[in-house]
Amino acid sequence: MTSATERCGSETETSASLPLEFEAFFLTNQLRMLKYAVSSGLDRSTAEEAVSDAFVALYTRWDHVLTLTNPVAYLYATVRHSVIDHFRRQRREQLLRARTEETAESEPIEEPDHSRIELLQLIDRLPLRQREIVTLLVAGLDYQEIADMLAIKLSTVRVHLHAARRRLAALLAE
Repeated sequence: MTSATERCGSETETSASLPLEFEAFFLTNQLRMLKYAVSSGLDRSTAEEAVSDAFVALYTRWDHVLTLTNPVAYLYATVRHSVIDHFRRQRREQLLRARTEETAESEPIEEPDHSRIELLQLIDRLPLRQREIVTLLVAGLDYQEIADMLAIKLSTVRVHLHAARRRLAALLAE
């Protein structure tokens, strides 16, 4: 995966310009975000690109991120949006290739997983706390890790997940 240093400039240039807090945040969360992007349906190289894009976007708003109570949840949301953007970009590229193909015998275009994209968009419609918990669960954290990360009780995690599942079921029924 591209490191924060590679994405933001050369080693000597960024060692003085990247805040140490950002470097530490990047190193701490890079692998988890990559796993999350891959679990969302992207291939590894595209997932690496999506995560790199998310970290670059996060870096441009780093002063704001430092004021948040949960910057990791903000990072998850940024990666989720980056993943959705990559699905959209892939779809546009596929449509463009299909239009420019001259032969009718070209290989069929592989459709992106629209249900996964729709689910990510529905998760975005959840209240903030439910969205954070669902995102962390999808990323592979267990209930106790989520409780520890968000500084809430384990039972609160369960209550929010139950409410999120009910809300998602209602949104799917619309």
